[in-house]
Amino acid sequence: MAIYAADAITFDGANGHRYWFDDPFTFTGIAEFDKKLSGFPVAMFLPEHRAREETPLVIGLQGMSAPYG
Repeated sequence: MAIYAADAITFDGANGHRYWFDDPFTFTGIAEFDKKLSGFPVAMFLPEHRAREETPLVIGLQGMSAPYG
């Protein structure tokens, strides 16, 4: 799985980094669709007011259950 360099992002005043993961897989057999379905972003934030050892890891997954159209 390829992991691409982080982009700086800000969410509700918190600074973080967004990484893009790419794991090519044939879902539909249609290259254009498979490429879009094979990647996903991961955002990471570290609160400035809390030590790393005291910061819980929270993972949120976002998906789409209906196609465009």
